[in-house]
Amino acid sequence: FVAISSKDHRSTLGMLPQAHTCENILELPNYWQSLCAQRGAVDEQGEGEDPAEFAALKAELEGVIEERFRMAIDNCDSYGLDD
Repeated sequence: FVAISSKDHRSTLGMLPQAHTCENILELPNYWQSLCAQRGAVDEQGEGEDPAEFAALKAELEGVIEERFRMAIDNCDSYGLDD
């Protein structure tokens, strides 16, 4: 999923991580890119940004990741192959 519009970035921020257990892969949506787009950050690398704003953006990213992981873990009760 590639986010292009503002609506796409909002959707990305609501997406959950996806696990592919057969291949031991964990896919994460690009929360960082979407946060930067939503907050109007010019440089996703943080170069040239106000250090306080960059730190706040990173803290928000950590919150989004923690919330999405907790939601995914709390609502998963099997691998789907056990049924």
